[in-house]
Amino acid sequence: MISIALISSCLTLGADTGLISAIMTTESSGKIEALNVNKWEGDRVRPTSVESSIEIATHFLDNGYSVDIGLMGINSFNVMRLGHTIESAYEPCVNIGLGETILVENIQTAKAAGYTGDDALKVALSLYNTGSMSYGFTNGYVDKVWTRFVDQKSYQARYSELDVPWTIEGSWSAQTDSEMQQWNENNE
Repeated sequence: MISIALISSCLTLGADTGLISAIMTTESSGKIEALNVNKWEGDRVRPTSVESSIEIATHFLDNGYSVDIGLMGINSFNVMRLGHTIESAYEPCVNIGLGETILVENIQTAKAAGYTGDDALKVALSLYNTGSMSYGFTNGYVDKVWTRFVDQKSYQARYSELDVPWTIEGSWSAQTDSEMQQWNENNE
């Protein structure tokens, strides 16, 4: 497992190390060589090294798939969008930094949609996982990450630097439950 000290040394935007660690554990179980091939219906891909993971990822990308790579499960689209190569994105600090950048972008998106505090963080996690403000709740991803985050006693995040106000009582259940119910009805 990657140490909190390494995670902390890789962060440049003020993200909480505990939250990043919780995402990392959920995405890759702390395995640098982690690889997920999206929409692949064959056997699960399990590389044994960074080198084999790069080779497998390149093969699937060349065949029209997208992949999630490394410690933070960075989607290949985001790797390219943020100016990196598949190879460079496997370097631990680069991968952690990419994950932090995507998380901060997602927090900003959640804030722009009117979410605040913990709600904004949770919606950002849903976006991180699925690109949707609600599906990460439905598929259980947000709960997994949030539980790991709170269990690490790192809950007093440094997101105040990002101008994300902390929890407003009662804002979560009414608004978000309604949105999730509407999404579920539309997608059944």
